[in-house]
Amino acid sequence: MTIIPLVSALAPLAALFANAVFHVFFSRVGKLRRNALPLGAFLGLVILACLDLGAGGNPERILTDGAIYVLFSYCYYHFNNLGETARRVRILRELSNAPIGLTSAELLACYNAGEVLDRRLRRLEESGQLARKGAVYVVAGGAFLPAIAGAMHFLKRLLFRRTGRRT
Repeated sequence: MTIIPLVSALAPLAALFANAVFHVFFSRVGKLRRNALPLGAFLGLVILACLDLGAGGNPERILTDGAIYVLFSYCYYHFNNLGETARRVRILRELSNAPIGLTSAELLACYNAGEVLDRRLRRLEESGQLARKGAVYVVAGGAFLPAIAGAMHFLKRLLFRRTGRRT
């Protein structure tokens, strides 16, 4: 096996690694902090394109590697948000910080619907993903988030014949 097929075969993994490195780097840069994840994903894609073009630019390989990289990046995105959004992880974290544990009543007090919603809204505001205008919340931070939400809605309808919205 020569070096070019080896580089081409490992290109999606190398791009994912670059994505993670850029994400960590931009997470520590003040103004870029809230866009660190999409910036890392984009620059990982640039790295992937450079690797694939440098390995010969086979169109089938570029499309395949691109699809693999997008799937890897999707998993990486959700891995990064797991600790922030999953109630189970947060409950386990709360329990590990309580030396003698917590009762059901104490957990319910921490995780009532109003409190959970307030925390999530505050976190979304702090990250710049939404803004409050008077008593109304609006999406902020450009078109990236609505585009991702729309894509996820489309994929759920396409694949699962459901919208993912709870009634």
